[in-house]
Amino acid sequence: MAGVARRLAPAAAIVVAACGAATANIFAADGADPRRFVAADSPEARRLAPVGAIASEYVLLDKRGFGHVPPGAGTAFLVSPCYAMTNYHVLFGDQTLTPDPMSAYTLEVRFAIGDARGVPAGAADKGPMRARGRVRYAGSLDGSAPDIALVRLDGCPGRRLGWYELAAATGDDIDGVAVDQAGYSQDRGMRRLSVQHGCHIRAAAPRQGWLLHDCASRDGASGSPLIDRTPGGVPRVVAINVGELAPTRAIQPAFDRRRANVAIDLATLAKMPLVADAIARDRAGARNPIAGD
Repeated sequence: MAGVARRLAPAAAIVVAACGAATANIFAADGADPRRFVAADSPEARRLAPVGAIASEYVLLDKRGFGHVPPGAGTAFLVSPCYAMTNYHVLFGDQTLTPDPMSAYTLEVRFAIGDARGVPAGAADKGPMRARGRVRYAGSLDGSAPDIALVRLDGCPGRRLGWYELAAATGDDIDGVAVDQAGYSQDRGMRRLSVQHGCHIRAAAPRQGWLLHDCASRDGASGSPLIDRTPGGVPRVVAINVGELAPTRAIQPAFDRRRANVAIDLATLAKMPLVADAIARDRAGARNPIAGD
């Protein structure tokens, strides 16, 4: 594992590497895209309801997005009644944030699975839930803090949709740990939630705080949660998808570490105590609607 860490580029280079590409990486022996749309009336709708598509309501001058996705577009997921988590670069592109007040950075998160009870999205007043909000805490791309941002949403949609626990991946050898990745992507219009079941963490790069994985990733999937497949209890997110190495449009027949997709190990939240404290305060005394499902 340490050898992997030494060979990988600095943190910002992962995201920048994706800039020139129109797509990211998918691995499938049969050549078929393994992502599946999530229907609002499917058995897994309640479990995946906390995953939303994030879009900014501001214009960032002199900042670039990645691939075909502009700054402010990507995936986010609920971590408490009122807070959602995404990547820093999803919101602010490829440059360091200026000292602008966080309250100026307004946004909207659209939850395609609008009702956690599995009511079809086309039913009367049961369509996608939208929540406006603003950036509360932001990391960075310079390595001083993880590529993570925490946003506070008006109306606290987690009270209805539920939220995910956050748990670092554990074990000396995590190669082969199975996860699900749920998110939105530009090649699917950023409108419908997709999921890949049973993809895998392939290696750790602890110096960078990364996990390499083979879950299908396309532009827009930044900020997607990698969800532990252990049954029972509240679903746990072990990492946040952030980018990929050597992106390519073609579906690869087998996992290639040189083209690995990359996620941030949530153990790195130890570097952002204000984020962890905000989440804990917001959860205090609150009932999670998906607990025990």
